[in-house]
Amino acid sequence: MTIRRARLDDAPALARVHAASWRAAYRGLLPDAYLDDLSPRRLAVNWRRQILRARRAPQGALEANWLAERDGRAVGFATTGPCRARHLRGFAGELFMLYVDPAAQGQGVGGALFAHAAEALAELGFRWLVVGVLEANVRARGFYAARGLQPDGGRWVDRFAGGEAVPVVRYAGPLRPVWTP
Repeated sequence: MTIRRARLDDAPALARVHAASWRAAYRGLLPDAYLDDLSPRRLAVNWRRQILRARRAPQGALEANWLAERDGRAVGFATTGPCRARHLRGFAGELFMLYVDPAAQGQGVGGALFAHAAEALAELGFRWLVVGVLEANVRARGFYAARGLQPDGGRWVDRFAGGEAVPVVRYAGPLRPVWTP
């Protein structure tokens, strides 16, 4: 498996993994209508915009879209950048998304993407890593806890199709800790 920065021509593959992974991960947590309406074609347009925006942004070197491939096929992705929480800016990097194709789950792709994203953020000088997780997503919460992240008290509500409010909790942990218990 290789992990590299996503390119514009990766947008359709990113969109395919995005739609499939969200449908698998969020069925029962987000409205079915929202998940069923996820269009790889529309998502590909959004991915192209995101990749271009990250390239052109003043902090473009700090934002990245990572693609995991196995045998030339996209199997997962992660997006990283400076933390959105105002009080953590300059100190914390954020893992905005990390998703694995359902057919590749349980094969180490998520762990490899997490390690790659964390290392990339540490190399940029961030000292802390944060990630927002749907409160009801027990599997994702366990994934991040197994990698040393813990809830830090940050909470908010995301709104999806139909305006349904979905609680989110923030997990956080140090990058390159100098001491571990």
